Amino acid sequence: MPPKQIIGVLGALGLALAGCGSSGGAATPHFAARADAICARADAQIEALRRSGASLPAIATTTAAEVPIVQAEVTQLAALTAPHAERTQFAQTLSTGREEISLIGKLIAAIHAGDRARIAALAVQGNAIELRATATATALGLSDCTQQAEPGGD
Repeated sequence: MPPKQIIGVLGALGLALAGCGSSGGAATPHFAARADAICARADAQIEALRRSGASLPAIATTTAAEVPIVQAEVTQLAALTAPHAERTQFAQTLSTGREEISLIGKLIAAIHAGDRARIAALAVQGNAIELRATATATALGLSDCTQQAEPGGD
């Protein structure tokens, strides 16, 4: 996988969970508003981060700073009680989020090790996870979860 694609996948994975809200889909307005508030805070925190540069190691450093923000976001979202009809899908969304966090850690480690083959393999896995995350968030009407907050400039 070329470096630009790896950088793109790392950035997408590192930011995939950073943003969640409602566009009026399946979730109730109260539940969606609560989820939206949690995700808006996470978005603001990620946007407040400074970029470390454009190299793979620099992107790994910035993404590593995002992980605790996203972990807190998933934990806060998990504390919400989803409407009965959406509980299974919401549980899948949270599970996918945790899977992404784990994969990001592995991807960062592979970048620091300079293991391009492992980076490429993890990027493929990440693309599949991201597709699942988008599908479950969309099914819940939480389409803002598919949007990505990005750290600020240098």
